[in-house]
Amino acid sequence: FAVMAAGNLMTRIERTRRLQAVLAEREESRKNLELQRRAAQAQLEAQMERDRISREIHDGIAQSMYALSLNLETCAELAVREHGPLKERLESLVPLARSTLLETRQYIFDLKPLLSEKSDLSTVALSQVKEFQTVTGIPSRLEVEGDPNNVPLAVATAVYRILQESLGNVLKHAGADSVTATLKLAQDCVTLSIHDNGRGFDFDPANTEERAGHGLANMRHRAEEIGGTFLLTSGRDEGTTVMVTLPTGEANKDDD
Repeated sequence: FAVMAAGNLMTRIERTRRLQAVLAEREESRKNLELQRRAAQAQLEAQMERDRISREIHDGIAQSMYALSLNLETCAELAVREHGPLKERLESLVPLARSTLLETRQYIFDLKPLLSEKSDLSTVALSQVKEFQTVTGIPSRLEVEGDPNNVPLAVATAVYRILQESLGNVLKHAGADSVTATLKLAQDCVTLSIHDNGRGFDFDPANTEERAGHGLANMRHRAEEIGGTFLLTSGRDEGTTVMVTLPTGEANKDDD
């Protein structure tokens, strides 16, 4: 009898232990699901806030800057007959207004998710180039080769930022009347090149990146921090070309 009682006790203890383990596992799962739900809710709320800010910038500041740019151009044209100095002053303000408008529009882009089910890297890059042409009036085009799907987020972000910086430099410094960007997507790398036909400059690798306002060091850093390469070529009256090649393998590992 004592042996039987002891056996029953051990059985009850084992059942209790198993039940406690199951309950603990369920509680852990419940906590994990709750954490995931809260994280998803926070992400959704953050995106909704970014969308709200994006709409406000688009409907307010961006529209005002666009109207300012158009009015400055009109004033410059009206002043050409009688007020030469006034014309020059107004014409000097037009690039500033366009540059500010472009930066404002870029902030709007920055507030949106970079990649989504409806927006791959080529779509994002094309939107950026079209926006640049609309704001600046500089004829611009993007040529895409290869499959834009499955580009790692780190690579897509670097391409987006470098294209953004390069187009900003064209507007501020190049004096170009055309821009051509090429995006080549291979299995193991992504190559982006941006060429303008502007005034260019005497290229000196030793000190070119120290030139204020060009942001060349930032572009090089973005490329090299994910194992890529950055190349700039330019010559006076020969335009400027920026080319980056970014490997996708290491970035894929990082995304994982």
